[in-house]
Amino acid sequence: MTRPELESEEERPGEPAMWQRLYRLWIGHEADLRQHLGDDQTQSMLAEARTRSRTLADRRSVAVTLRRPGGEKAPSPAAA
Repeated sequence: MTRPELESEEERPGEPAMWQRLYRLWIGHEADLRQHLGDDQTQSMLAEARTRSRTLADRRSVAVTLRRPGGEKAPSPAAA
């Protein structure tokens, strides 16, 4: 099997900070989350917030576009 080729890579420097803000909101609104989503979903979200927020400082976020080898380039949305 052939590996996809990297077509483009874009840094997303603000993404880790966005997740940090979201996780703080989840923790700060735990009671509302429990009321609207239930205990199981809220517990899952809070566990994610507490474990993932510890690693955000070391995280590098990028958006990548891959192309299958031998495949044609996808048309741009304007050309479609």
